[in-house]
Amino acid sequence: MRDFWYWIPTRINFGPSCFQYLIESVQQWGKKPLIVYGGGSIKRNGAYDAVVSRLQEAGIPYAEMGGVAPNPRLGSVRKGIEILKAEQCDLLLPIGGASAIDCAKAIAATAGYDGDPWDIISKKVPVGDVLPVLAVPTLAAAGSEMSTSSVISRDDINEKAGFSSPKMRPKVSFLNPEFTFTQPKKQTAAGVADAISHVMESYFSNVPEAYLQAKFGEAMFNTLFHYGKIAYNEPENYEARSNIMWTCCFAINGLTVKGNPVGWSMHKLEHELSAYYDVTHGVGLAIIMPAWLTFMLTEDNAYRYLGYLQAAFGVDPASMDKMEAAKLAIEKTKEYFTDLGLPLHLRDIGIEEHMLPIMAHKAAIAGKDYFPNAFRPLTEADALKIYQLAF
Repeated sequence: MRDFWYWIPTRINFGPSCFQYLIESVQQWGKKPLIVYGGGSIKRNGAYDAVVSRLQEAGIPYAEMGGVAPNPRLGSVRKGIEILKAEQCDLLLPIGGASAIDCAKAIAATAGYDGDPWDIISKKVPVGDVLPVLAVPTLAAAGSEMSTSSVISRDDINEKAGFSSPKMRPKVSFLNPEFTFTQPKKQTAAGVADAISHVMESYFSNVPEAYLQAKFGEAMFNTLFHYGKIAYNEPENYEARSNIMWTCCFAINGLTVKGNPVGWSMHKLEHELSAYYDVTHGVGLAIIMPAWLTFMLTEDNAYRYLGYLQAAFGVDPASMDKMEAAKLAIEKTKEYFTDLGLPLHLRDIGIEEHMLPIMAHKAAIAGKDYFPNAFRPLTEADALKIYQLAF
């Protein structure tokens, strides 16, 4: 296990009673929040009213910015900074999925910078001061409500960039699984795939002695694969929704990666799909994942697939040939995503074959600090092979 430090300062309030601490938290971290959200779903599921009614009862002023798109854009970050400064807001209060939370975190991390926010988002300039973020997730997926990172897209150059800082973790997050009951089936499926990919990136690592991290990962695989299908078929099953929502947080809050460096190569490959085709992140990952697993497999690393096979699908590989067991794990992954209504091929979502080399080139550039640390170190040519396997 490698050296590391680990600190999660995010306070979690979980369950239908979580908002009893909302006013106390707002008053602790600021005076006037900027509420950031996407479309109308938060008004239909009750999350918006749950927050705003309490702010109004307490006499706390607030400003709003709606319209944040999936794969949040740089334009929304710029607009949010303008509103924040004009309204003299001093903290961010995103309500919604990871897109709203990521956008709010980007605003919080760039509002104090005099230049273009993209300088920080693209890592040309380090993150400085960050305004407090209090998050209200209504979708269980990326776990941004407990992570250090944000991912923002820029349409004019077809780029999707992730950046992070420990200062970007939300100060408080309010998690009520009931808000996820109204998620469309497609979003539920994509969210589960997203969380599975976070666990997979750290589980398939080059640090076999990180035993505890692997066992954490296996518990998360078991939870996500078990409850994912239940939530997909029974949207108002609180047990399933709550277990998924909590697992999404631990899949990305650093628990499994400390002492266990991760290349995040699967994510770098997917980011190009979203950058060029505005693909839903979890959908893109569900397509990339089996191809990535196929490319990564070798005789030497097949042992990891055996643990995954048993944790995710309950299949004991003890009496099986290890390579056959590993291939079975990949096939079962495909079957699972098919059962969740997710596509299996890039061509199924409109990706054009002539774009594969272009995306491989961009992924290799974006992943230059990540590809060498993948389960198998990747090159641009390898990235293209994975895209081709997924096509």
